Amino acid sequence: MYIVPILVLVALIVWRRLSATRKPVKGNGLRMILPLLFLLFGFASFLNPGVQLSALEIIIPLMVGIVFSIPLIITTNYEIREDGLIYARKSMAFVVCLLVILALRIALRELLHGYNSSTMTMMYFLVAFGYLVPWRIASFMKFRKVLNGRGADDEPAAAI
Repeated sequence: MYIVPILVLVALIVWRRLSATRKPVKGNGLRMILPLLFLLFGFASFLNPGVQLSALEIIIPLMVGIVFSIPLIITTNYEIREDGLIYARKSMAFVVCLLVILALRIALRELLHGYNSSTMTMMYFLVAFGYLVPWRIASFMKFRKVLNGRGADDEPAAAI
C-alpha cells in the first residue's frame, strides 16, 4: 500500500521536470542550489534515539547516492533557445534514470527489511542526500557554464 504515494510523488517529479523544460531558468541559477539548504534539516533525525547507524551504515548509503547521481548529472543539460534565454534540455533519458533510481530504492527497501523504521528512514535520506547534492551542484555548474558562455552581447533585455 505504501507504493501508491511513492508513485504519485514520482509522477509529480517527472511532470515537474518535463514542464521545467518549457520555462527558462530565472536569474543566475542559485535557485538550483536552494533546495540543498532544506535538506540540512533532515540531519536532525540523527538526534532521534531510535536512529543508530554505524559509520559503515552512513558511508554506504552516501556512496550509493553518489553512484545514483552520475546518470542524473550526465542527462541534465542546458541550452540557449531562439529567445536568447536558457532552458533545461528535455531528456527522456533523465526520466528513465529517475524511474530506475526509484525501482532500485524500492528493491533496496525489500532487501534491508531488518532495520527499524527510523534507521531505514535515515538511510534513505542519506541515499537521497548522496545523489541530490552532487546532481544539484553539477546542474548549477552546467547552467553557469552556459550562462557565462553566452556573452554580454547575447543578454536579453528582459533579463537585465
